[in-house]
Formats: sequence, C-alpha cells, structure tokens
Amino acid sequence: MKNVAGLGMMLGIQLDVEAKPVINALLEAGLLVLSAKTKIRLLPPLTITQEELDKGLTILEQTLASL
Repeated sequence: MKNVAGLGMMLGIQLDVEAKPVINALLEAGLLVLSAKTKIRLLPPLTITQEELDKGLTILEQTLASL
C-alpha cells in the first residue's frame, strides 16, 4: 500500500500493485469497493453498523495480506 487519503469515511487506497485484480478478489470475498484510476475507493453508507465495518475491514486486511 502506498497511500491512503480521504475525507471522513470516503477513502482512497493507492496500492503498490494493479488495483483491478485486488478489486476482483475483494468482490469474490464479499466486499464491494469502487475503483478510481489506480486507487481502491471505500464509500460505506452512513447507516453502516460496527459489525459490518469490522467484517469489511477483516476482508480487506486478509485480501491485502495475501498479495
């Protein structure tokens, strides 16, 4: 991971590798993220629960650790 930038819960994660395969792996694991050129965008709804946040972060951590 190169950089994380954002405002509030809207985050963009700049990766050291191409974003598209990572986005596909996250989708297969059950986490829907967006792409913004070379970044992964996280844009959770304002009504997200702590449990949903924890689950999403776990999926994100496990996927990035497998790179």
